[in-house]
Amino acid sequence: MQKYADEKLSEVARELTEHDQEFVRNTAQTLVMKLIGDEDLGKIEEYALSENWQVRERAIQSLAKSSNRGAIPILRKMVAAYPDDFVLALRAVKQLGMGKGLEIAFEGLKNPEPNIQRASLETIEAITTEKHAINVRENILWNLPVLTNEMREFAKMLMSQITKDFNLPDIQIDEESNTSTGVVDLPLFGGGTGTVRPDERLSPLEQLRPGEVWMDRYHITREIGRGAMGRVMLVEDDMVDESLILKFMLPELTVDQQSTERFKREVKYARKVSHRNVIRVHDILQKDRLCAISMEYFKSRGLEAVLDEVKVFDTLEGLKILHQIASGMAAAHEQEVIHRDLKPSNILIDEKWHVKIVDFGIASAGTAAEATLTQTGSIIGSPAYLAPERAEGADADERSDIYSLGVIAYYMFSGQLPYSGKPMEVLAKHREGNAPPIMKVYDEAAPEVSKLIVKMMAVDPSARPQTMDEVRDEARILVDQFTLPEEIS
Repeated sequence: MQKYADEKLSEVARELTEHDQEFVRNTAQTLVMKLIGDEDLGKIEEYALSENWQVRERAIQSLAKSSNRGAIPILRKMVAAYPDDFVLALRAVKQLGMGKGLEIAFEGLKNPEPNIQRASLETIEAITTEKHAINVRENILWNLPVLTNEMREFAKMLMSQITKDFNLPDIQIDEESNTSTGVVDLPLFGGGTGTVRPDERLSPLEQLRPGEVWMDRYHITREIGRGAMGRVMLVEDDMVDESLILKFMLPELTVDQQSTERFKREVKYARKVSHRNVIRVHDILQKDRLCAISMEYFKSRGLEAVLDEVKVFDTLEGLKILHQIASGMAAAHEQEVIHRDLKPSNILIDEKWHVKIVDFGIASAGTAAEATLTQTGSIIGSPAYLAPERAEGADADERSDIYSLGVIAYYMFSGQLPYSGKPMEVLAKHREGNAPPIMKVYDEAAPEVSKLIVKMMAVDPSARPQTMDEVRDEARILVDQFTLPEEIS
């Protein structure tokens, strides 16, 4: 039939699509799709809505190759009837490359499943054109709060890429604007004069301004940061006469059990770690629908800001910083706590070059008992620093943090990241592992440092140092090696 049949025999093949033998069934399904032709969308639609998932899959494949605008409405009907096939539909939309398919992709962003959100962002990245660029960026913006934490970073990188690719005006973004909160000065795209203006009403969190007192104890001094999850405030604690940091979660997020549990886990895991190179977390506080974490105040700047200024670290200076980071992370790993999102903005440095690690918000315990809380199989972390196994959806272990630190070290000693490009391109490059040697990027880089970073950034986790203790000890040896005798004395 495959060799000689024409469309008149498609009905015969259809009768075999439910055959008991898998080979016959699969062959018949393939034949039917081949015989009905791209233009016969009515028959393809029938198969796309079939209760048989294999029949649906072949119908989706046929639609993806059809180059027919009528394929998009069929795909929409299919995902409405069979949400589990959303990722397959998104791949078809991506292959079709039609702007109309953006409607399906944005529906996918609202789905709570991380794999569907990821596929939606990949599809949006692939089919966005200049015609749709402004609307696409605005749609991503308004969907930020409904994205999972792990996908939000991808979305922001994609928005930045769209801004650059299509020469759009830079904007200052209120990531919480669709929750009727106040104006947020968050220049994700490098500044600019535009503003996404929210509703005039203020949430309880927005009412906390400098000079206000919370819980009859904490005097708000100033806001030092904010993002899609909440706000970070510097406060004076009247009870102990001490400066502290309060990290507030957006009130609308605390009504979601998953987000609340994640917030509690940050306290639970961070409190396990007591080390001079880790920010000390004190407690979780709640009042009037507001929830905050109290932690030590460390007057400092993020490593990212320091790198923007110095560009490339001196070998000895950089090694001392690397040693401190590794020391703090070794203490965390000793308590079976994996950071999962180690990046320069989570590494703080004061004017004396003392280092502290912060933000264990998506950390996880390394024990099996806690594994159910860490969303195994979903991608968590920032794309630029994500270990290859994490990019493939595997769970994190100590070696994942070691890889992320290796990328940070690459940045510190070369002045640039090992991989650049669109978010999903960066993930693919991490998996391939062909970063140019540091000495080719920056000819003053020390070979000994380059050798350590190459090991830390090995694609295969078994080829990396197996513990952060090893990284700390190797960094210590290199510090001693590059320290001049007069500096030792």
